[in-house]
Amino acid sequence: MDPRNDDPSLPEDVVRSILEIATEADHATGWKWATISKSVQAWVEPILYRRISLYRDKDVSRLYRTILSHPSKQPDFFAVHVKTVYLHLRTTWGLPIAILDACHNVRRIQLHFWKGCRKAEFMVGRHGVWERLKPWMLKIPMSLFIPSHRSFGLSSPAGSNVFANVTHLELDCLGVGSEEWSWASLSSLGTLTHLCLSTYSNVPYDILALWAHLVAATPFFPPSLTVCVLSLGSLMWLGGAREIIEENAQVLDDRVVVAVDRTYYDAKLSNGASDSCPQPACIWRWSLEDEQRYDDWGRFWRRAEEMVAGRSALVHEVEY
Repeated sequence: MDPRNDDPSLPEDVVRSILEIATEADHATGWKWATISKSVQAWVEPILYRRISLYRDKDVSRLYRTILSHPSKQPDFFAVHVKTVYLHLRTTWGLPIAILDACHNVRRIQLHFWKGCRKAEFMVGRHGVWERLKPWMLKIPMSLFIPSHRSFGLSSPAGSNVFANVTHLELDCLGVGSEEWSWASLSSLGTLTHLCLSTYSNVPYDILALWAHLVAATPFFPPSLTVCVLSLGSLMWLGGAREIIEENAQVLDDRVVVAVDRTYYDAKLSNGASDSCPQPACIWRWSLEDEQRYDDWGRFWRRAEEMVAGRSALVHEVEY
C-alpha cells in the first residue's frame, strides 16, 4: 500500500477519548477545546458541567443565562449531566434556585449563604424545587427551612423530599436552636450513613448551641449511621477551644467525631504542635472555600470514617 494514501488522523472515538481524559485532568484547557467545534463541544461539556462551583454573583448570573439559552445543548442537558452543585451565596436566592431547578437530578448539593441573602419565597417548604431535588449528599443550612418544615419525617407533611435519598448530610446549625428542629424524626432516615452538624461561627454561644443539637440528635441516630461529625469553625482566637474538643469528643456516642479548621489543627492539635492534645481527639477540614477548591468534602468524610474505624480497632485490641 502506498504510504502517501494513508490517513494520518486518529479514529474519531480515539480522539474523543483523549479529549475527555484530558478535560477530566484540566478543565481550563477543556473550556478552550469546547470552542474548536460543535462536535468537540458536545464531547467535553458534559465533563466540564459535571461539577458546578459558584462563589461569585457574576458567575451565578453567567450560568443562569446559559441555562436560559443553550441552543447547542439538549433541553435536558443540565438535568442529565450536572452531578454536583456548590453555591456560596452573598445576595439573593432567585437565580440559584433556577439553577438548582435546571439541575434537579443532581447527586451532590452543597449550599452556603451569608445572613440576609435568602428570601422567604425560596425556602424549603415554600418553593417547589425542594420537592424535586433528591440528592445523595447534601449540605444545607437549617435556617433555609421554614419552621413548619424543620423535620426529617418523609411521611409527614412537615417533612421534605430533599432528604429522601440522602446518605451524607451536613446541616449548618447557625441561627436555629435545637428545640426548633424535630430531631426525633432523624430515625426515619434509613439511608443515612454520614451526618455532620456544623457552624462556621467562633462565638461561644453558637458553639454551645451546636453541642445542644448533637445532644438532641444522638438518641435518634438511625441504625444505618456510621459516623457523626461535630464540625467547629475557626477556633484560633477562641479561649477554651481545646477543652471543648477534648471534653466533647466521643462523649455521647463512639460514632461522634469532632472536626476543626485546618489552620487551628496544624497550630494547636497536630502531633507536631507543642501543646498537642491526646490523639485521636479530632480531625481537620479545610475552610469553606478551600474545601471546594480542593474538592475535599469526600475526603473529609473519609477522615471521619477512619477515626471511627481506628477507635473500633483499638477497642477490639484491648478486649483481645
